Amino acid sequence: MARFKTLLVIIITLALFLFACKTKEEAEVVEIPEREKLEPPEKEEDITVKDYSEIPVREERVSLELIEKEDIESHEENQFFVIVGSFEYKENAEQFIRQLNEQGFDAFMLLTDFGFHRVSVNSFEKEADARESVQKIRSNYEEYNDTWLLIKR
Repeated sequence: MARFKTLLVIIITLALFLFACKTKEEAEVVEIPEREKLEPPEKEEDITVKDYSEIPVREERVSLELIEKEDIESHEENQFFVIVGSFEYKENAEQFIRQLNEQGFDAFMLLTDFGFHRVSVNSFEKEADARESVQKIRSNYEEYNDTWLLIKR
């Protein structure tokens, strides 16, 4: 009986192999169109902003951390924050802030009631301005395409 099962498996495998394989004459040839070359934008206005209508939004109580005294006032009154990173450990957030600042951002840290360190690159009074900033960052910086919006309670 075991020989019969083995022989049956071999026959089925061979049959599938023979019927599944195509000869070179039967193979379909597909032409791949040439890709259009994209030119970099000449001006900032020429940059196309992708539609990110599904921007993640989270509402939290936060306090400003690791920020210069004169900058606290400019962000303290704002309710909408553009978040590019979130960390459990303050040291990781500080390192990320240094990296962002080297790239030309003016990053700062927010501390949540839950102990998370949110790294923000801007804050706004109006939600529409904050959403536009999130969209621009997501569109122009592939590494920050998960940027989201925090609303301060």
